[in-house]
Amino acid sequence: MLKAIRKNTKVFLWFAVSIFILATFVGLGSYFFTRTSNVVAKVNGQNISYEEFNAVFLQRLDNYRNMYHIDINEEIANNLKKMVITDLISKKLQLQEAKKMKLKVTNEELSSYIQKFPYFQKDGQFNQQNYLNILKMQLHVTPAVFEKEVRENLIISHLQEKVSAGVTVTDKEVEDELAKRLKDKKPALKPEDLPKEKENIKQTLWPQKRKQLFDDWYKQREASAKIENNLAQMEKQMGGSSQSEPEQ
Repeated sequence: MLKAIRKNTKVFLWFAVSIFILATFVGLGSYFFTRTSNVVAKVNGQNISYEEFNAVFLQRLDNYRNMYHIDINEEIANNLKKMVITDLISKKLQLQEAKKMKLKVTNEELSSYIQKFPYFQKDGQFNQQNYLNILKMQLHVTPAVFEKEVRENLIISHLQEKVSAGVTVTDKEVEDELAKRLKDKKPALKPEDLPKEKENIKQTLWPQKRKQLFDDWYKQREASAKIENNLAQMEKQMGGSSQSEPEQ
């Protein structure tokens, strides 16, 4: 735990960010592969271990099963594995780009961010025991691991904000979108409702433009990056695709 948080019995983090945490949830049976230190992927020379990949994969499996209440078959497992390795490669590349830009998250920012998460609170205030219990009993991670993952995801958030900063929505873009909407809108908007509709359009287009700008920026970095994805080869060597889930 952070020293400052130790002193003040204050702590950290959003649960939304913890989806990327390297944690293994209980009850996953034979999906737990043999641990290995082999490198499943490389991004500009930086390794992603199979152990790291597997921990995130197992977590995603558990999330998926809890969300949809279904048994995980081989097709679902394989699709999830592809998504996980893609996400880990993307995360690694974004962190490398953030480092080039010297983007950081201070201890104070991290602490403030974590304290706001309601699962760690009691009676509207951060509760250290709740925090420690959730990490230990539900996420199966240490505070240090959890803190590291949250910090990295906050850095990526700063990267995305920096890259897409300055995006604006022009009056022409608003008018063009308004024309599309009015074309099929029945009944037609009243003249007094047009300003509100234009503002709604602007608020809709702005995040879309930011996302598109960042996506285009990332694709350029990805195209010039040296990326090795060894997952398929490794699993072939280990005996093929993931094991089947035991019948329930």
